[in-house]
Amino acid sequence: MMRVDAIPNITKWSFYGLLLIIGGFSLYVLAAWSLDHILNQDPVDETGWIIFGASLARLITLGVAFLALRTYLTAVKRNTGLIAFALFACSSGQLVYPLAELIVKFLVLVGLWESTGKGISNMKAEGWFNHGAAWLIFGIPGILFLSIGLQYSNCFHVSRAYLIAGSVVGVLLLLVLGVLIG
Repeated sequence: MMRVDAIPNITKWSFYGLLLIIGGFSLYVLAAWSLDHILNQDPVDETGWIIFGASLARLITLGVAFLALRTYLTAVKRNTGLIAFALFACSSGQLVYPLAELIVKFLVLVGLWESTGKGISNMKAEGWFNHGAAWLIFGIPGILFLSIGLQYSNCFHVSRAYLIAGSVVGVLLLLVLGVLIG
């Protein structure tokens, strides 16, 4: 068994950040969901199930990061390509929305896009607040997953094909989720 110092510092600190942001946010949302739907016995509608499922999915992404950490601690390196694939899927799936919103807001600011006053083109205070929240909840974890994924793929010499495929799958899963929700 290898020592914990075998894990690169950037990977450890990125994992701690993910644990704090994703773990804390998901546990908060699941606690509020449980309070509403279990203790207060409010009926669970479609939105309630989406919130519950999305929170569980976010916790699963923490499992992916944990698997990456665990690989550093085991003598036998297995499934490094699959873990790198999953890390990049987690990264791109979380980075696409805040990046898209940033691009749209920039295009609105320079006059190349017409603001509808709703969604990602909302330029009022509410729209900028939501943009900041999207970066906190999705963008920063996406960057942390990217950091872990790059360090991981370099340490274990993972083929770039896994990284590209994982990124594409992450975006496709986000699109599927958007279609299911919308």
